[in-house]
Amino acid sequence: MPNNRIPNPYKVNKMSTFDDETSDIKYQTAIEMQEMALFALLKPSLQRDGDQWCVLYGDDLQVGISGFGNSPSLAIQEWNKQWYAPIKAIENE
Repeated sequence: MPNNRIPNPYKVNKMSTFDDETSDIKYQTAIEMQEMALFALLKPSLQRDGDQWCVLYGDDLQVGISGFGNSPSLAIQEWNKQWYAPIKAIENE
């Protein structure tokens, strides 16, 4: 039976520190690209709000999805977390 598995491009031989560091950089780069893909696709607003950055997808903070951070990158990371988070149950509905 033929092996049809796709090789993992980030799996490297653990023979040197250089290989370990290169693998870690490639992995981190892939994560960052994935986080930015949703942001680039939906194009939410990115603006300063006081001493933080705010990413907002929607009309306002009450109905939209938002993320805040000390840098645009951190705000986007927080926004991504909120995008995938389930809606919290509203008490006493």
